[in-house]
Amino acid sequence: MAQAKARPSDYTGRQRQKLADEYAEVVRAREDSIAMAQASRTMEEENVVHDTVGDRQLQQINEQGEVVYVEPPAKTIRVNTSIEDMTFGAGNNYTFEEGQQYRVPAHVADHLEELGYVWH
Repeated sequence: MAQAKARPSDYTGRQRQKLADEYAEVVRAREDSIAMAQASRTMEEENVVHDTVGDRQLQQINEQGEVVYVEPPAKTIRVNTSIEDMTFGAGNNYTFEEGQQYRVPAHVADHLEELGYVWH
């Protein structure tokens, strides 16, 4: 919708129009800056891998009686649908956001793959 031009007798309307014209370019530049910042943040978030495996390590005792820490096999996945509070086994709760990358135990990745939640 086109904005009506202020009448010559409307001093306040003319001043408002003058200021709007002066700052229109500033507003457009700021909008472009905000859009670029949001796009940059989105790209950064897509490239971050969230580690859900963390410090979970299995302990094994070898034949000499020593404790050996073994990292469980893990896979990096990206889900195609957001999943909130998924329980996979006792005490293992996961929340995934669509488009984010996650490093998860291999058995969790395989389960999500079977259900069709892994993005390719």
